[in-house]
Amino acid sequence: MLPKGWPRDSGLFVHISAGIAILALLVARVAWRLVDPVPPPKATEFGNWMGQWLDPAARIAH
Repeated sequence: MLPKGWPRDSGLFVHISAGIAILALLVARVAWRLVDPVPPPKATEFGNWMGQWLDPAARIAH
């Protein structure tokens, strides 16, 4: 939809740069999660009140 010339070139540059930045952040986030695993869940008053079905439901929803 952009006219030929510098507007189209600039739009393409921004689009590709944003995609590469998002990809780099995604790779960094996955690597971070592999190195630093999720901490174990802590028992809370609400969790004790709701019962054992809440933990699997929370994992699925999260």
